[in-house]
Amino acid sequence: MKRLLQTVKDKINRLATERPELFTNIGEETSERFDHLIATVEHQATQIEMLQSEHNETQEQLQNEIQELQR
Repeated sequence: MKRLLQTVKDKINRLATERPELFTNIGEETSERFDHLIATVEHQATQIEMLQSEHNETQEQLQNEIQELQR
């Protein structure tokens, strides 16, 4: 378990070093960075769901318009 936690910590710290823009105004504590990453992923997942929903609605509207034009 200790090894796993150290691996996660190392990966988060590496990411913070390689992509500091992801951690603007975030402290150097691993737990703060981890919380921020989780919040970012949750936010992006919500955005993806909204975009998929909008895409599906648009696709349905276009299909309906195509059917109307074919009549």
